[in-house]
Amino acid sequence: MEIYTRETDVEMTLTWENKEEFLLGKAFLEELLDGDFGFMSINSGKTPFCYIRDEEQLQALFEFWRGLKSGRNRNSTT
Repeated sequence: MEIYTRETDVEMTLTWENKEEFLLGKAFLEELLDGDFGFMSINSGKTPFCYIRDEEQLQALFEFWRGLKSGRNRNSTT
């Protein structure tokens, strides 16, 4: 998923482990953005993208993503 942060003019790619994580991430972003600035295009085989307003939203996304990653690591050791 391509992420663009308006405040810092930074663009990056965020990868999800599987479809389930992608759907969780999509739901998280829909709630986080709440129609605030922009959301993703998921169509015609193109890479999904999301416009994030500011650093606060970006950090919230990173925390969510790290939580998913840490949950995967815990599950793989049990």
